Amino acid sequence: MLGDGALMRETEVKISSERIDDIPLIVEWLAQIEIAKHIDQKLKEPHGNHQGMSYGQLSVLLLTYIITQSDHRLWALLHG
Repeated sequence: MLGDGALMRETEVKISSERIDDIPLIVEWLAQIEIAKHIDQKLKEPHGNHQGMSYGQLSVLLLTYIITQSDHRLWALLHG
C-alpha cells in the first residue's frame, strides 16, 4: 500500500501485435509434400513460347488461394 507522500508514476505501455498469416505456412507445407514436383511430372511441358512459372508452381498458388479463402470457385480469381 502506498503511504502518504508516495508518488505514483504513470507509464505508458505500448503493445503492438503482428499478424502471422497462414500463407507462408501453407506454401511451406505444399513445398514439403513436393506437390509442384508431382504435378510437373504428370503434366506435359508447356508449349515452346511459355516463360515463367511451371504448372506445378502455378498450382501451389491456386491451392494456397483455395485453402486460405475456403473457396474453390474460380469466379473470385477471374473477376475479384
